[in-house]
Amino acid sequence: MKEQVQYDKCIPDRTLTGTKSDMRFTRSNVNEFKREHEVMGVGFIKSRKSVDKIMDMAADMLDKAKSVELPIVEIIVDEGASDDIDRDKMTSLCEWMEKDYVKVIFVREINDITKDRDDLEAFLLKARDLDVMVYVLNTGVQVKAEPDNGAGC
Repeated sequence: MKEQVQYDKCIPDRTLTGTKSDMRFTRSNVNEFKREHEVMGVGFIKSRKSVDKIMDMAADMLDKAKSVELPIVEIIVDEGASDDIDRDKMTSLCEWMEKDYVKVIFVREINDITKDRDDLEAFLLKARDLDVMVYVLNTGVQVKAEPDNGAGC
């Protein structure tokens, strides 16, 4: 059974919100992040599809988070046409990443962040520096950045 997600059309940024809880990491692929400390995740969906399809995407994201016993505090939905790294939705995502308790970002596809390779690398380096895992749902893998001669954000 899929976890309920609330969708509020009145919120200008059209954010989907999941349920908070006091769960902790327990799975081996995520327990490197602050073992025995409460941590949470944030979802990010870039899509201009119907509300029903976005709700299904959010439910899949919540299911994955639940499978590793990770509460998602917010799912940010970006319905804009731009894939520029400086868009408002990416600013919101980065603000969440800077919170001590957010240690996982769930995205459907890595290009939902940006299609620009340099900007994507800078984002992944920032995530690494903040000790935040970026988990890509369509591939089922964690994406990491490795430093390139001291490059970064």
